[in-house]
Amino acid sequence: MTMKKVLGCIRKADEEFNLIQDGDKVCVGVSGGKDSMLLLYCLSLYKKFATVKFDVIGVHIEMGFPNMDFSVKKMVLNFIMNLVMYMKS
Repeated sequence: MTMKKVLGCIRKADEEFNLIQDGDKVCVGVSGGKDSMLLLYCLSLYKKFATVKFDVIGVHIEMGFPNMDFSVKKMVLNFIMNLVMYMKS
């Protein structure tokens, strides 16, 4: 599936179901997996051409379970920070 198709699906769902309203803050739970990373990225792109103004926020929660590999945390934080810097430009 191309990025254009993904963005088209987001636009279609938003318009059909009125998902995003003017002034909304959309929070995306980011695990570090490809699906949540793609959703965060696509919503950030969609924000640039949507008919309403909204903010996109990526959230990653470290649950603190013992023996868990949190190496993904650094990757997620870097991705979110780079995305924030990209959106400000």
